[in-house]
Amino acid sequence: MQRTWKWGALALGVLVLGIAAWPLAIYLRSEAAIRRHYPLATPQIHEQVAKDSAARGAHLVRILGCTDCHGANLKGGQFDGARFYAPSLRRDPATLTDRDFARAVRFGLKGDGTSLWGMPSESYLYMRDADVDAIIAYVRTLPPDYAAPPAQSFDLSVRRAILNGRFVPAGEAVQSTLSPIDLGPRYDGGRYLARTACSQCHGLDLAGSPDGSAPDLSRVEFYSPSDFFQLLHRGKLRDGRIAKDKSHQAGWRFSHFVDYEAFALYNYLYVRSYAVKVTRTPN
Repeated sequence: MQRTWKWGALALGVLVLGIAAWPLAIYLRSEAAIRRHYPLATPQIHEQVAKDSAARGAHLVRILGCTDCHGANLKGGQFDGARFYAPSLRRDPATLTDRDFARAVRFGLKGDGTSLWGMPSESYLYMRDADVDAIIAYVRTLPPDYAAPPAQSFDLSVRRAILNGRFVPAGEAVQSTLSPIDLGPRYDGGRYLARTACSQCHGLDLAGSPDGSAPDLSRVEFYSPSDFFQLLHRGKLRDGRIAKDKSHQAGWRFSHFVDYEAFALYNYLYVRSYAVKVTRTPN
């Protein structure tokens, strides 16, 4: 009997140690991903920008989703169910230089080479130099925000998501090779807008999100230009219903598309829908 109790106590001790070690193992493995350093790219910064760049930048921060995470005043805020904090974009230029800003936008990296989290740099990797300059020019017209940003915390659920691949560091996500179909120079403007403004939800290839919450944008083939404008500006589907996943974005983002942008995007997506059909049709 005594030996039985002894072995039972030993087994219980091993079980307790295993349970205690499990969170530690998750912490250590996820911490390696969080602290990983990536090669620091050196983005090109143009000191002299056009006089109307700030106005262009103000337009871009709306249609490209900067205000969705960083707040309407760009002073930062919680996003993704409060799992992550998007820092203020109006920080002291001494602590966030123009080069740091451009590197974060394009490559999802901090100045020390570690990755940002939740930053959709894979959508902005090929953003035009002039547009990056314009966004920076606009942000620099706003009063600097000297408040210290809160430290990013990673609870156990977030760390588990990092290990199983549901949360990918921005510095790694930019290495994706997916991209919207190239339909030639005529549709370059629409393709550019699709990559920078639509791919955050619909995927880099615009084929929809893995969880199905954002559809394949091939559905645009069923929309007339008028229907598409209603979807962008009011979040209304063809049947008149408000799209749940678009209702807030119609006000924050897509209602700010000017007509030539909306037409360029529509024309690209409409033609893309037929190109996708051809590529998906078995021989």
